[in-house]
Amino acid sequence: MTVTKKFIKMCEKAVNVQEVWQPKQFDCYYAKLLKRNFILAELSSMNVIEKYIYNYIYLPTCEQSRKMSGLSWWKFDEECNIVRQCFLEDSLCEIDIETKEEAAICVVMRGYGKFWNGKDWVSQKEL
Repeated sequence: MTVTKKFIKMCEKAVNVQEVWQPKQFDCYYAKLLKRNFILAELSSMNVIEKYIYNYIYLPTCEQSRKMSGLSWWKFDEECNIVRQCFLEDSLCEIDIETKEEAAICVVMRGYGKFWNGKDWVSQKEL
């Protein structure tokens, strides 16, 4: 699995995918630090404990994305290639889909009627 900063951002913004995630053993995720608090554990000893609060971002593998899409492996691969080809062939497009995982999340989100504009998932009429 190739994890890029862009893929993490795409997954973080893919609310539909994040909402249905039910964590399982061996799932891939990114822990984004939201807040770091310092708490005094015992006032008498003045021990300071750091407490970290994370937002966990689910990073689906290609197989998990394929299952979410409901497509067969063959059709899923074809759709991923179409997504990558569309971005490559459009000379005005500034969006670069570098990995299969990035193309895969695009295929999944297309099922929700959302498309990646380089910054966020938007509906077709917002493009």
